[in-house]
Amino acid sequence: MTDIDGFPINESKGIVTALMQRREYEQEEYDLVLDKEKVRGSLFQHERESDWKLRYVLSSILEIPFYLVLWPRDYPLKKAPKIPKPVVTYKVNQKNDSITLEPEFEGDTKELEAFIFKFRGRSFSFVKPLNVAMTMMECYLASKRGDANPWPGNLDGAVWDEEQKTFKAIIEFKTHNYSQYPISSQYFNQFPGDDRRYKALDIMQNHLGKMSKKPKFVYAIWGTDPSHTEVKLQIIDNLKASNDKLIKRPIFTKTTTKEFTEEVIEYIYG
Repeated sequence: MTDIDGFPINESKGIVTALMQRREYEQEEYDLVLDKEKVRGSLFQHERESDWKLRYVLSSILEIPFYLVLWPRDYPLKKAPKIPKPVVTYKVNQKNDSITLEPEFEGDTKELEAFIFKFRGRSFSFVKPLNVAMTMMECYLASKRGDANPWPGNLDGAVWDEEQKTFKAIIEFKTHNYSQYPISSQYFNQFPGDDRRYKALDIMQNHLGKMSKKPKFVYAIWGTDPSHTEVKLQIIDNLKASNDKLIKRPIFTKTTTKEFTEEVIEYIYG
């Protein structure tokens, strides 16, 4: 299984247009990120190349480009006065069974927004505000009003079947924070404001179905309160939920997470 940090869609055409992974770097590492071999070496010191290969497989099946986008940590809230073009982007390919990087562009937030716009084909007059995100850049892009170009939505999980050479499922994890409501009472698209995100996942599911075998779309609801002892699974198709199942929420260790994953895999293949 692998994940994708962002995938813009062309909603009118009903297709995914690119895959994007984002990473932050320290400002003093700017010279490093301009060297594709140093970037590649640094990535695979901390990440498995097999995950990048699987992301590349996904882009190949969809017949779309795959990019790595880098910017300074906490940028643009934390300025980078000594770096003229802090956003550095590489196109990800595979050659001789190894991931390769090719320079795409260097720029600032304006160039990044133009890059996202190129693949989405539209801007937004209103974006759901982000007060908390993995990076300050994502909060910044979502804070703009009028002609906003937010970072595209992510894919929590894509399950690869090595035997069948196809993606068996895509997975969306939904975090539930309210202790007064049990997990069993929660359901897909329960809260307003998430329609655009789920539409993007629906397009991912159907685009894969056109290019290969259509994967299942699994919606997994888990809670943060000690009273939330279960995880609810639902199958989503055409933005409608079915096949509800409750499984025991593990205490996340290497062993229990493996058991939890096996239960999810059984649900996917069932």
